[in-house]
Parts: sequence; C-alpha cells; structure tokens
Amino acid sequence: MGLKPTYIIRVDGSDRTEIFRGRQVTIGLTDETGYKSDEVSITVDNYDFSIEPPRRGVVLDVDFGYEGKLANFGEMTVDSVSKSYTARTIVIKAKGFDTRGRLKERKTRSFDVDSLGDLVQKIAEENGFSSLPHPQTFDFQIVKRIVQQKESDLNLATRYAKQFDCIFRINGKNLLVQPKGLGETFNGRELPVIPIDRSQCDDAVISYEGRENFGSVEAKYKGYEDGKFETVRVGDGDPVFRLPKIYDDEPLARGAARAKLQEFRYAGVSFNITIEGDPFIIAEMYVELTGFDSEDNGRWLIQRASHSLSSSSFTTSLTLQKGLQT
Repeated sequence: MGLKPTYIIRVDGSDRTEIFRGRQVTIGLTDETGYKSDEVSITVDNYDFSIEPPRRGVVLDVDFGYEGKLANFGEMTVDSVSKSYTARTIVIKAKGFDTRGRLKERKTRSFDVDSLGDLVQKIAEENGFSSLPHPQTFDFQIVKRIVQQKESDLNLATRYAKQFDCIFRINGKNLLVQPKGLGETFNGRELPVIPIDRSQCDDAVISYEGRENFGSVEAKYKGYEDGKFETVRVGDGDPVFRLPKIYDDEPLARGAARAKLQEFRYAGVSFNITIEGDPFIIAEMYVELTGFDSEDNGRWLIQRASHSLSSSSFTTSLTLQKGLQT
C-alpha cells in the first residue's frame, strides 16, 4: 500500500495521542465472533517514567489504520494496567464493556418474554444499555416462562443466545444479538465479502483434526399442552447424534440441534492467515480465498480478526471457519 500506519487514542473523550507520539507503541486489537468481548492492548515505551497510565474503569476509544484511512474500534473500558520497571513499559488492556457493571450481578426471578430479541431488549433497558437485536432474533420464540436462579443477566442472555445458535455481544453501551454466520451487521446490513489471494498472505496455515462426524442431530422437548416428550431433527444424514438434555420447548430444542450440527460440520478445520493490515476487516465477515488448493479455496467466515499496529508496520491476522450452512 505504501501508506503510513497511524492511530488516535482518546481517554474519557479527551485526545491523548500526543502523549504516545515519539515513543515505541504497539497496539493490538482483537474482534472475535461468539461470546467474548472485543479487546484492545496498548504497549508503550516508558523509558523516562513520565507517562501516567489511565485508571481502571476509564473509557478508551481507539482509531487505527493508515493516514486518511482510519477505522474506529469503539469505546472500550480499561480493564487492567501493568507497569514494568525493568522493561520500562506500560501495558494497557481494555475490553468492550465494564466487567464490574450490573450485568454480572446474580438475580433470582421469573418473567415472560416473546422472543430472544425481546429478552435482550429487556435486559438492556434494566441495566442502562441500548440494544440492537438483529430482526431475525424476534422470530426465535421463547414459549415458556424464563426462570433465573442465582444467575446474572449476562449469563442469561448468553445462555439463550447459544440455545438459538446466535451471537450475543456487548460493545460499549450496546447489547447486540444475531444469528451466527449471516455475514451481516447486527442491524441487518450486509457486510462486504473480502477477496484474498494466496499471494497477499504473509502466512497461511490450515489444520485438519480428526473429529467424529454426524449427519444429523436430534433434540427432545416437553410439549407445552400435553407434557409429552417430542423430538426435532436437524439434518438428514447418518449417523444421528441425540442431545441428552430435555429442552423447554420446540424452538429451543431446534436451535440447540442446529448449533450442535454446525459444530460437528466445522469443528476440526482451522485456517489462519496473516495479511497486510486492513482496519475495516471484522469478525463475522466472509472472505473469498483464491490461489490455494482447490479444497481450500472458496468462502470462509472470519471467527477472529486480530490487528497489530505500530508506527512502522500493520498486519491483520485472521482465524477462519468454513462458511456456515444455514
């Protein structure tokens, strides 16, 4: 590209970039699909012991990329700060939400909601967050009354998202939920597919591990009216894997069966590539690979996008999963 890597660092809304200029700075940013929070790590040379590190709990906001081509990673909460007097460095780590907040408080209660999207909206309102459920999550019905027994709202939302094979994420003051592998933003906007040829890769390693493969998955649930056990099946091949758990209703059973089948289909195959830095690549995007062996070319889902930036270099490392079947 020939472009110069650069960054902007704000602390509680105040631009602190100049404090870091002229020093060796390495910024690592990780965006991961699933249930883990986004993370930022900043390592700065504190050779003269003059830098006062930010306190835990303050809001960190980072733009990164190239001059004239910056992406914003979103507001993060500083989670840990470490100072090395031997190496003369400071390491600042921040996550996508404040781990000390009310979302982690345990509750005992029961209540009714109509869908997964409604559940996330309710939890957001109660905890002072905004919510952005994907439109499809309002189709994932929750038939039976929710029972929360000494369980945090964070764990409750994550548990129900997993049962419907969805992603629940926290980004700043937003609670987000969407089905896996859509290649869309949380509000339903289609994400671009990124073409990557082998010639663009600084490193590319694919690993296959032997895993038992099932053609379909069955799950049982208790009928709402008659109380009898019913079975749903996802997939149409053999052998059949039967989930041992009895689910509360048909939507939960079907979502769990689908999630398990996807796990069987794609577990054991991992593709890791490193390319020249692209600040706009995020998890849940798809890439279209060319130039590899025929079985490795094609569409892959980004599970994790890790960006590493300094004043002289910028790389993006991707962990890929074969495109999900919906």
